[in-house]
Amino acid sequence: MKFLDMRLFFENALKSFQRLPFTIIDSALFTLLATIMVDTGLGQKEILQKTLMALGLGIPLFFSLELLAEGRKWARFKIFILGFLALLLYYFTLGDIYRGSSAIRLAVLIISAILFISFSPFPRRTPSDISWQFNYDLIAVLSIACFSSLVIFAGISAAFAGIDYLLEMKIRWVFYVRLLIITFGFLCVLIFLAYAPTNAGEVKIRKYPRRLEVFTKYILIPLTVFYMLILYAYIGKIIIEANWPKGGVSGFILGFSITGIISTLLIWPVRKSPENRTVRIYMKALYWLILPLSAVMFLAVWRRISDYGITESRYFVVVAAGWFALMGIYFLFSKSKSIQAIPVSLCVIGLLSSIGPWGAMSISEKSQIGRLEAILKKNNLLLDGRIQPAGRIIQEKDEVEISRILRYLDDVHGLKGIERWFSSNVQAKLKDTKSAALLLGIEYNPNPYSSNLKHFFFSADSRLPVKLTGDYLFIGMGANELRAGPPRQVLINNRTYLFCLSGNELVISREGKAVKKINLAPLVENLLEKYKSELAQIPPEDLLIEEKIEDLDMKIYLNEIEAYKDKKGIMLNSLGMAVFISVPEQKRGE
Repeated sequence: MKFLDMRLFFENALKSFQRLPFTIIDSALFTLLATIMVDTGLGQKEILQKTLMALGLGIPLFFSLELLAEGRKWARFKIFILGFLALLLYYFTLGDIYRGSSAIRLAVLIISAILFISFSPFPRRTPSDISWQFNYDLIAVLSIACFSSLVIFAGISAAFAGIDYLLEMKIRWVFYVRLLIITFGFLCVLIFLAYAPTNAGEVKIRKYPRRLEVFTKYILIPLTVFYMLILYAYIGKIIIEANWPKGGVSGFILGFSITGIISTLLIWPVRKSPENRTVRIYMKALYWLILPLSAVMFLAVWRRISDYGITESRYFVVVAAGWFALMGIYFLFSKSKSIQAIPVSLCVIGLLSSIGPWGAMSISEKSQIGRLEAILKKNNLLLDGRIQPAGRIIQEKDEVEISRILRYLDDVHGLKGIERWFSSNVQAKLKDTKSAALLLGIEYNPNPYSSNLKHFFFSADSRLPVKLTGDYLFIGMGANELRAGPPRQVLINNRTYLFCLSGNELVISREGKAVKKINLAPLVENLLEKYKSELAQIPPEDLLIEEKIEDLDMKIYLNEIEAYKDKKGIMLNSLGMAVFISVPEQKRGE
């Protein structure tokens, strides 16, 4: 492939437009609309945002359909109608595009369309080696197209940055965003299509890349085996201890299984070579070992589902566990063992999981609404299908769970699913999670140990003087010194005093006994009430504490206070202060 031959590039680009016009037109429309919407009022129009999402899905969809048409000699017009209707259906079934469910659905559909590309040009019984070579060439060309586009974008951006800096011609950020969209939204697609193989007839089986074989055999496969040993050691541990698998183990099994399957795909063409006997053993053992791991993965996520219901991530983990088990059985017992089974099955699963009442979004929303309904009924907040605002304090555990479910629904699906519980005149007030919690008569409290914890920082206003009369001994103590370090020692009249912060108390001790404990929480509460701010500079007189300790008169100016507040009250984190001591005889030291 002569990627540096510009004449050949333009010839190939023209040919690709003649063969794949709908993909290129869709890419051009996507790029044009995206560049127009950047930094303009049009970017806020929902109809254009939905159109942009449909056009983004259209790029891999039209490419896969045009490959399908070429492979089966179908009329091009039929493919356009099929693709256009599919995008039109997607557009009109889009829900609230500002919710996470729309993004998840789009991502799953794009992945499914990309998977469709990998097998759409081939008849049903195409040899696996031809399919492997075709997809290898696609990935190679895509890598070069992306790298070329990156170099072009970086080069042009650097040139205009130089113009901006050296010639003082102000270039706004929107120029670079639009350049990024044009480079990767259209130019990258054009480079890819200009050199990509488009049908099975163009595929030529070439010698397997030696570098790829070395990478797979001596790096990827050993890492997969090492990963597998760790997972089976964990399985042995939970069997011995008779424990349920941790929920987080699903991610590790998912990573191992994906890595293992990728390694078998990469080494597939040379698996039958005489020198690759160990590879064949590895491939067979891998699918045997995936089966019990799939069961552990399912049990781990089921524990989370039984406690917290189904979400999109848990739904896909369950589907992945079933798919891994299915692939293991297929490659162990099927006579054909075609690698096309992997993208075909994933494509079908992706499509089915993104639509219908059985899809990830529908089942997850129903599961979480069901959990919310059960908790509300338990606390008598939902009676006969109608919300009865709480007239009493409910358990914090239930309050937290209600808040978290409301947050999930608002972020991912919206709150339309629970509108039926409220009267029509109240539904208009159901705007977000906090308003929903208010209508339920509870406090919105999804994270009692973090989001409900308010942070405060007060410091003395250094522009104002500290008012003192008489002679004083000055001792400064840093903000972190009293909390993190050992007690601060001060020698006054041959007596050693220790200063430290214990909880909310400033403790002053001598000879192992506390001679004074000063509770600082009331002072912080007063400051919060007076200044009503989480970050404020305070006049020194409001930070003054005057105490008599034995025969010593002390003025303590708190120059820094860092504290937290929750339902239980004030919690001091750090304290900085200046101590002024009036003593009869100033024999002092530290």
